[in-house]
Amino acid sequence: MKYELKQQLKECIKKLTKFNEELKVKLYSMQQDVSDDDEVREYTDKDADENHIIQTRRLLYESQIFLKTIKKLSKPNGILVLHDNYYVKLDNYSCSEIISKECMSQFAMNSLLVSEYINNKDLKDIHCMQQSITNAEDVLLKLNQLSLDNTRQLYKYVKSFHMSLSHRMNEYYSCCDFAQCVLMDFKESQAIKM
Repeated sequence: MKYELKQQLKECIKKLTKFNEELKVKLYSMQQDVSDDDEVREYTDKDADENHIIQTRRLLYESQIFLKTIKKLSKPNGILVLHDNYYVKLDNYSCSEIISKECMSQFAMNSLLVSEYINNKDLKDIHCMQQSITNAEDVLLKLNQLSLDNTRQLYKYVKSFHMSLSHRMNEYYSCCDFAQCVLMDFKESQAIKM
């Protein structure tokens, strides 16, 4: 399932890139229409439109980076790295002074806990990816219905999309920290047993 979500994210990124290129062409043509004289001009609606396009393109670019980052959640979970007969890494979390390699090895030996970890991590990752795809598809639908001349509305939609993806990035970081949280819980439960 994660592979399919990864492909959908790639497709969304591709469509957003294409739309951003269309905005680039629109901006270029608007800038070509400006007279070459050196007189000081009043700030016009055209200048506001150019500014909206510039800001929209910037937000789209950042949003694409967010989506590319979120796409990394498609990697398999529960990957344990063994070194000197100790597990020293679980997914993106390496052993440290807080969680020792002995503790990580004990966790890794408990197949039920590892299986539960993988299932819960997959659910978190899938949810984040699905919500990101939904956000991207929604904004693409709205953008495709608008004319490129409606720069204020384009900016409004993209700004809202960017904000949604900012929330998705918080979910992404939560997914990345999940291994550490699970290992901390395991460590605390082991301390209680002793």
